[in-house]
Amino acid sequence: MSDVSEDEAGDSGSPVREVRASRPSLAQLMEIISFMEEHPDLARRRKNAGLKIQAKHKKLWTKLAKLVNSVDGPKKTKPAWIKFWSDKRRSLILKQKQIEQGKLKSRLTPLQRKILVLCDYKFAQTGKFRGSVRRAPVNGDTFDDASKDGQYLTAAEQRQMKMINQLIDVMDEQSAAMTQLSEATLASSKALEQIADASYEQALAVDRVAGTFEGINASVNDIRNALLGIDYTMKRCYPATQQRQNIFS
Repeated sequence: MSDVSEDEAGDSGSPVREVRASRPSLAQLMEIISFMEEHPDLARRRKNAGLKIQAKHKKLWTKLAKLVNSVDGPKKTKPAWIKFWSDKRRSLILKQKQIEQGKLKSRLTPLQRKILVLCDYKFAQTGKFRGSVRRAPVNGDTFDDASKDGQYLTAAEQRQMKMINQLIDVMDEQSAAMTQLSEATLASSKALEQIADASYEQALAVDRVAGTFEGINASVNDIRNALLGIDYTMKRCYPATQQRQNIFS
């Protein structure tokens, strides 16, 4: 991999705010490692890379920075991610050399060893080291292939990786359950909204029916008043005595 040291902002030209004190999250580190596995030349440092390769690496780093910044964790600029990977690789190489020289009584984690393998680091295979560590193939490789690349895990490390994978599966199931719950809640809210609309329409219909009955009641009252007026007029204009005379005349 060629170290690119230009000062650039993000893809869109707008600066990306970087939280310097924050370390990348595990999800971001896994994204970087996955991307490096797809582009192994980017993970390896090449001092005499040609201009064409350097241009290709710049484009890949731009793509990787955008991808990693989309994952939960601190946001960094492309040069900052390049520096992070360079510093990570350098510190792991130094730590592994100290372990191999016996200056450090420690051991790299499977993830750290994977980073060194991506960087094409040559692990020292001493007899003492081979006898003290139980090795196992990784990612479906044969024992010989795993030992050549330095990709071997102890039994404890295998258990840790299995637990991590199980935890990731559980988190995926929880995420799927939360998604289903949110979809069910959304469907329920839509159903309640439809019920509210239907209730409003029913209320309007009842109001219209009530208005119709009020109109009918008013018309009946008007007819009653008219009949009473006619009766009053008949009685006033034609008294009962005159009516009887007219009958016998």
